[in-house]
This record gives sequence, structure tokens and C-alpha cells, in this order.
Amino acid sequence: MGQFWLGMEEDGDGRLRCAPKLSFVSDNANSFVVAALFCSDNSPPKDDVEIVFGIITSSTSSKNLQLSLKSSRVLFSNDLIDKVLKRVRFSHGNPLQALEFYKYVSSRRGFYHSSFSLDTMLYILGRGRRFDLIWDLLVDTKRKDQSLISPRTMQVVLARVAKEMKEYGCYPDAAAYNSAIRNYCIAKRLGDAFELMDEMVRKGLDLNATTYNLFFRVFYWSNDLKSAWNLYQRMMDSGCLPNTQSCMFIIRLFRRQEKVEMALRLWNDMVEKGFGSYVLVSDVLFDLLCDMGKLVEAEKCFLEMIEKGHKPSNISFRRIKVLMELANKKEALQNLMQKMAIFGPPVQVCESEESLAEKSI
Repeated sequence: MGQFWLGMEEDGDGRLRCAPKLSFVSDNANSFVVAALFCSDNSPPKDDVEIVFGIITSSTSSKNLQLSLKSSRVLFSNDLIDKVLKRVRFSHGNPLQALEFYKYVSSRRGFYHSSFSLDTMLYILGRGRRFDLIWDLLVDTKRKDQSLISPRTMQVVLARVAKEMKEYGCYPDAAAYNSAIRNYCIAKRLGDAFELMDEMVRKGLDLNATTYNLFFRVFYWSNDLKSAWNLYQRMMDSGCLPNTQSCMFIIRLFRRQEKVEMALRLWNDMVEKGFGSYVLVSDVLFDLLCDMGKLVEAEKCFLEMIEKGHKPSNISFRRIKVLMELANKKEALQNLMQKMAIFGPPVQVCESEESLAEKSI
């Protein structure tokens, strides 16, 4: 009994290629068979690249392009599409014709573009200043396969936008640089991110806390204390004060690695220069100090906070209270309670509360 198969045929050079048609063969026929129209051949014939490139450049309309592609009998693999679009890019081909080709392949059942093809297509459109089509393509890609949009994709778009701005005498501001730095940080390309930061300085743009926080986030999640500390010192030396988010990234990193001196340095800078959230940072700081048995330092920071008009949280107070009771510092505890009275009724310490606090140690 005969069967229908998608066949393999030889081209003029004796190479095997997929024939995009159904063939009827007998059971004993000496034929090659394949299971799908699209295959993942990683080395498409160079002739195929030139054939498709020629169709793109010579087509006079969308319909003409589609008909020519259908009759070409070329197998559209991801590798072929990548190479064709790369050919269009470096030959400065027509962006609209390239987009028609890109959309035609996208419409094929079961076919998905590679990230390289998307980025190349965006580059081609950007060079042609077709920013409206760039946004349309990004929206369409996000709807079909969001995984194709990578940090590199955004770098391609942002770089083209930045170049366009320069050509019109409009230069990126700090917010634009921060967007680019963010993408580099996400891609873990910190060298490139730092180069952009240095470029901002050379161009007279002020680095802000948002700029530094992009790096602090990376250092926090990678547990890189040394880099975070060096960046903090650079930040302070430049006169840029950390905001609450900066402080939380840093203090939590200190807490994780039990760096009391560094944590106290951050606290002292906060008290002296008046940045950050005393309440949020103090909760982490007092956790660290109490765990390390640094009661004197905890008491000092507690009083400094009150003197600045900020009320420590009840959690922080209970932790310090337990340590003072264990150290039999009743007078110091009474002093703290009196200081806290300015924020409301004095804190009442009962036996049940004391017992609960002792159990939490």
C-alpha cells in the first residue's frame, strides 16, 4: 500500500533538501522521508539565502513577495531566516519589504522566530526610522511569544532611539540612561552598565539614587558585599545621598553577613546627613545588633532615633528590652521607656510580656 510523505530531494549540487510538497511513494520505494514541513537544519544552503534575499529586494508588492516565496520551494528554517535578515541588515535593504517577509514567515503554522531574528528586524526598522512599526512589532511579539523579548532586544531599541535623539540635537537625560543601565543589569552585563554610569558623569549628568539602586539590587541578590560597599562609598563621595531603597538593600546585606561595623557606619551616615527611613532600617539594624549581643550600640542607636523624632517599632523595643533585662540594666530600660513616652502612653511591661519576650530569644 502506498503512503503520502513529505519527501527529500537532491538539488543541483547533490545536496539533500526538504521538498515542501506531498509525494506518493510505495512501501518498497527507496525514498527519504521527513515528518514535518519545517526542519531545524542548522546549515541552510547559501543559495537559499540569496534566493530569498533576491525575492525581498525585487518584490514590488506584498502579494508579489508572498507568491514568489511560495514558488521558491525554499525551506524556511530559523537559521535561514536569521541569515536572510542579517543579509538585509548589512545590505541596508528596504525595511518595509523585510517586515513583509518577517510577517509572512510568522504566519506559517507552527513557526516561531528566534530572538536573533526579532532583534535584527527591530534594528532594520530602527535604521529606517519606522518607530511606529517597532512598537507594533513589539506588541505583537509580546502577545505571541513574550520570551523572545530579551534585554538585548531593549538595548537594540533604546540604542536606536538614543541615536535618533542625537541626530535631532536631543540628548538622553538621566532617566534614559537609567533605563539602559537597568537593561544591562538585568542581563548581568555590569561592565557595560558601569560604562554608561561613567558616561553620564562625563556628560555632566547627575547620578541619582535610582542609578545606584540598579546596581545595589544586583549586588544584594548575588550577595556581593564588597561591590556593594565600594559602590556605597562612591555614592557618598559623589554627594549623592541614598534613599530608603538604597539603605534597605545595603543594611540587609550587612545583616546577612553579620557586618556590625559597616551597619553602624551606614546608621551614622543616616543620622548625620538625614537620609533613609529610620524605622525600616532600624528594625534590621537592631536585629543584627541584638543577635550579635551589641547592647551598648543598640541602646545608642535607639536613643539617637528618638532624639531625631522617630519612634522605634514595638518589635525593636521588645528585642532591646529583653537584652537589657538579661544584662540587668533596669535603669537603662526605664530610661528608654520614658523616652518612648513622648510618642504616646508609656510602654507597660507586664510579666506575661516579659515571659513572651524571653521565649523569643
